[in-house]
Amino acid sequence: MIPKIQSPMAHRLKELDFLSEEAIPKQVEKKSRLFSKGEVKVFKGKHIEKFSTLKLKGLNIYGYEYGICYPRNRCYPIFIYQCIYVPKRAVVTVNYAYHDLEGTGNIPGIEELLALDEKLAEERLYKIVKPQHFLVDELIENTYNGMVNTEYVEAGFEDIIVLFKQWYQGLMKNYNCLPEESEEFCLWKSHFKDKFYTKDYGYVVTKRYLGKNWTDKVFKEYLR
Repeated sequence: MIPKIQSPMAHRLKELDFLSEEAIPKQVEKKSRLFSKGEVKVFKGKHIEKFSTLKLKGLNIYGYEYGICYPRNRCYPIFIYQCIYVPKRAVVTVNYAYHDLEGTGNIPGIEELLALDEKLAEERLYKIVKPQHFLVDELIENTYNGMVNTEYVEAGFEDIIVLFKQWYQGLMKNYNCLPEESEEFCLWKSHFKDKFYTKDYGYVVTKRYLGKNWTDKVFKEYLR
């Protein structure tokens, strides 16, 4: 049996005063199929295009939480988290996707974010795992990608919130994109969205548990 999650990621995000939840259709927000359940939430905030989350429970043996936050009018990394938990182990990952990996040193607040990322990883993770192979060339190298004991899943959730707050501080320090930078970033972001939703582990597993129709709608219109 997987642990009962007392405070899912969406509940924790609701508590942040710089985010507000967006209303979405009820038939999209929640989905049940046999013994599986899915739930989608969308949040917005200053300089945030949207922060979309997905929670999935398959029977009583599998849990999955995912979130992706897109910056608005800022050439700034996309924030992504994923949590996979089964009865005896869990994987918690945080990633920062960016269009110009050679220029990451110029991103305001990135050094502080990566230092905190490394510190929390050392405290929480007992084994490091590699990011999904198709993402490697578009991710800023970081440390918080690994395994935790299942009883510490919610501690991992709290680490994600801490990292997201730090990410947001950097976002608020960032400057508006120059026209040419904005065009390059927007083109990359659109390409990244298309590639991510079709190849990502979360898309594949959600389709397996909750069916292709709901999964396609959620990923194309709300998580993308």
